[in-house]
Amino acid sequence: MIWFQKLSRLKNATYLKVKLVELALQARHKCIQRDDRYFQELHDKGQTYLNNLSSKTEEPRNHYSKLTVIVPFKDQWPLTRTCIQSLLKQKLDLPLKIILIDNNSCKSDTLAGIRELRQEVIGDFSSIEFEIRRDTSPFNFSAINNRVALNESPDSLILFLNNDTEFLASSTLNTLVSNYQSLHRPGALSCTLIYPSQRIQHLFLAPGVKIGGAHPYRGKSLAICNSKWFEQTQPVPAVTAALLMVDQRILNQVGGFDEMLAYSCQDLDLCLKIQKIGYINYTVPHEFVIHKESISRPTSFCQKELSYFYQKWGKYLVENPFMPINYSLWSEHPILAWREGPYPWLKILSTLNRPAPNGRSL
Repeated sequence: MIWFQKLSRLKNATYLKVKLVELALQARHKCIQRDDRYFQELHDKGQTYLNNLSSKTEEPRNHYSKLTVIVPFKDQWPLTRTCIQSLLKQKLDLPLKIILIDNNSCKSDTLAGIRELRQEVIGDFSSIEFEIRRDTSPFNFSAINNRVALNESPDSLILFLNNDTEFLASSTLNTLVSNYQSLHRPGALSCTLIYPSQRIQHLFLAPGVKIGGAHPYRGKSLAICNSKWFEQTQPVPAVTAALLMVDQRILNQVGGFDEMLAYSCQDLDLCLKIQKIGYINYTVPHEFVIHKESISRPTSFCQKELSYFYQKWGKYLVENPFMPINYSLWSEHPILAWREGPYPWLKILSTLNRPAPNGRSL
């Protein structure tokens, strides 16, 4: 603890200081593995909330007229085509509608690929409603999705899907829909996303951890999936918009994605809004989908957006009723806190965005 106190007195070298603390926490995590305890605490927090809610509200099973899948993209056609082909192979009980949103694609292979895909769907998948819409507005993830989703039928189930995802099993989508229809007050729902290397990309989103929110166990081996937590659908704080299912009426009730958040934290913000009006976000951890994260668009953090996001949610980010307590906000992987306090996200972004002597960002 003495080294941490000395380090915290430093006035300069913010980035170095933060990295040293993170390395120390990682070393501590290797010495004290608490994965089973963390999953148990995560499960207990969700069940406690569910039990309290169930005693007050009982609602009938949800029924939907169709599943509408919304896939925005810009070029990167082989990636998008792989996503759609895996989607077309899904065996689904509900009628399926697919809407591709072309946000300013300009490459010739993309334009040719769109024409070919349209003919393929018309010829071989005539039972599926299929649309390709052109959106020429500047990139804003929230606005692009809202313009479509908020105008869909109120009895639709909506699935936001990244074009860098790929379904592995043909039953996955039907399993997610069945879960959504049977769960108590479902809000947003997702599943386990994995990298092509077969390592974890997403289990759920942890609000307030690192910058905005983090993906616990990202990059870890699938061996972690042997935990009992993976055996059943689990209530969680939030899920990723790379694959996010939601009732269209709930989406309209919260106003969709916040269009002030064009590049970051849109999914976390949406899930928190849904949570605030009494619905529960879930993940189906035993279902797996590949996510080639941010191949089509690189991950970016906008300081202005993040400042707005933190001001909007305040303490609720770090006092979320579904999050286990006493875990560090500095580590993506669950580690017991060491009195390090909130993560200094603003100082980190300011340091990274500060021009270096050669004119580039640090």
